[in-house]
Amino acid sequence: MDWVIVAATVVIALSALASLWLNWRLSQDNRALRKAGTEPEVVAYLGVEHHAAYLVYLVLENVGQGPACDVGYFVDAAPDDFAKHNVRKLPARTHRTVASLLPQGGRTQLFMGDTYSLLGSREESGLEPFKVRVCYSNLRGISADSKEFLLDVSELGDLAEVVPAEERIASSLKKIQEQLGQLARGSARLHVETITTDEREARNQELRARSRRQAAGASEGVEEA
Repeated sequence: MDWVIVAATVVIALSALASLWLNWRLSQDNRALRKAGTEPEVVAYLGVEHHAAYLVYLVLENVGQGPACDVGYFVDAAPDDFAKHNVRKLPARTHRTVASLLPQGGRTQLFMGDTYSLLGSREESGLEPFKVRVCYSNLRGISADSKEFLLDVSELGDLAEVVPAEERIASSLKKIQEQLGQLARGSARLHVETITTDEREARNQELRARSRRQAAGASEGVEEA
């Protein structure tokens, strides 16, 4: 009987340990779920202006479930390459804080330049890929682990339209000229007649008198028949 008692004791102990381990795992999973539902997450990517696809921005967006505080970035890129492609508003190898508070779903845009300068041409190469390290903290002041994002302007592809400024201005002027031509043609077919109140009343009286004469003449014709 002693071995039965020993075996039962071992089984009970193992069951207790298994239950303790399961409770610990559940508590960790619940903690991770709560954290995922309240913690911010800021990402960096390249974006283009909706109304002007030739303008490129560095975008920092909070895709997490909570507000991000003290959002900053560090661009790991060659300053000479940035200067060569006219990237002046976005300093290379310099840490900058861009927002003291970035709410859930919020984002901030940092102007980089136009695709005509960034993508280069057949004679000149485009901007080299560069890294952006993002840092921020939550509302409790706990800093998140910094993340690096590799950005490459060549990946914009067809989203970025490389059109010189002169071409865009000429296209806009052409559209305006066409619209003015349509308005001119429409106004040529539009005839406006002006008349005073007295003239309108006299014309109405004349029309009524003519109608009475026509009615009278029709009646006489019927009687003669």
